[in-house]
Amino acid sequence: VMFPMALLMRETWSFKRRLNLQVSENGDPFDPLKKRSDFLQDYKVCVILCFVLSTLISLAGHNQILGRQILDRFENAVVSVSVSPAEEESPTASCMLHVWRTSGQELVAVGAEEFKDVATLKRHLFEVCGFPVYLQQLLHAGSILDDDTRLAAPMDLQLVLLTFSGLSSRSTLASAEEDLEEAAKQNDVITLKCLLEAGLLRDGKRAYVVQSLLLASLKGFWEVAGLLLQAGASPNCQCYFGCYEGMTALMLASEKGHLEVARMLLEAKATMMHACTEFGRTALMLASSAGHSEVVRLLLEADADKDRADSAGRTALMLACWCDRLEVAHLLLEVGACKDCRDRHGNTALILASESGYSEVARLLVEAGADKDCADHCRQTALMLASHRGHSEVAQGLVEAGADTDCADKSGRTALMRASQSGYLEVARLLVEAGADKDCWSRAGRTALMCAIAVGSWC
Repeated sequence: VMFPMALLMRETWSFKRRLNLQVSENGDPFDPLKKRSDFLQDYKVCVILCFVLSTLISLAGHNQILGRQILDRFENAVVSVSVSPAEEESPTASCMLHVWRTSGQELVAVGAEEFKDVATLKRHLFEVCGFPVYLQQLLHAGSILDDDTRLAAPMDLQLVLLTFSGLSSRSTLASAEEDLEEAAKQNDVITLKCLLEAGLLRDGKRAYVVQSLLLASLKGFWEVAGLLLQAGASPNCQCYFGCYEGMTALMLASEKGHLEVARMLLEAKATMMHACTEFGRTALMLASSAGHSEVVRLLLEADADKDRADSAGRTALMLACWCDRLEVAHLLLEVGACKDCRDRHGNTALILASESGYSEVARLLVEAGADKDCADHCRQTALMLASHRGHSEVAQGLVEAGADTDCADKSGRTALMRASQSGYLEVARLLVEAGADKDCWSRAGRTALMCAIAVGSWC
């Protein structure tokens, strides 16, 4: 008795659930024309199960009235569950417009009073689904509907998306190109995918394609960038306007730290050798100066030139040290970047870090074996510049590392004279305690004491 009862309850619940979800028994979208056949099939199974249940109860000698009550109860349940949704149309359903894809997917179900004609419905589909209006073609009973066709509910419509090969209007193509740029700018993946599937991207070097990929790279829209690259956009396209003039998509992504976009561009064979026209910096230099360590690691793994210099003669390591990018500097030193390269003024990475007061970066360079006494074109060492700027922590690190305290610049001034002249008492005391010569003379005939007195720092 319990077995057929359980089957009956399961069948009743299953059919009720499928009616609520509007799917057929195999999981496909519920076809309104097949509701009655589905209902009859389920009802037949339920009746058979009820008959088996009633027979078993009778044979077991149980109360016939109880068996009949159970049977009536389940028959009423089946009818109440199955007949109502399938046979009766609600007032709301009779006023609905249903739009379907050719695949059988229902896109929207809307009230007919809101959409009087096809053009209005197309605009709604664009807002909801992202399908451009000029690519939409609505059909009813196999016939194409014009934009001014009036809609009357209930109605089932089919949406077909056109391709650009079937469009000849220049204005339509121009609108589509603008839509492509706007989709890239707004990270609208659905609209972009629709335009690309319709065949809009015919030339990967066209201006609107270049603009779209550059925007996606600048803003880090990796899905948009991936779709454009898959559709044939050139990974080496360049920007020709504004402050980004001369920069490629890879350079934009690297400077902004967009790791996924940079990876996609490299997989699409984007070149790392290109340098922007104004400063001559590569993608590695831009990522290094901005401190994007993960992008730097990606570019290094892709064999980027780690010692290439920009128009000022500065390498990626020098730029990282100049901008206090400790982690990036560590990465570059690990792969063997040159520690003592000079820019056109003779500055090294250690000189740039010391002059700016970046003690941790300076310590990293010293520990990596950078030349502590290397001087620029004015014969200024890292210790002199740190002393002149009053960076006591940097000066202390250099002194402890054995930097020469008595080197003189072109004017004959030592680090102690520079600190005294600038009024940095703490640095001057540090140098004196380290054994710096207190009595040497500059070319102007001044000692450290005279320099201190001249600026009122003798006390």
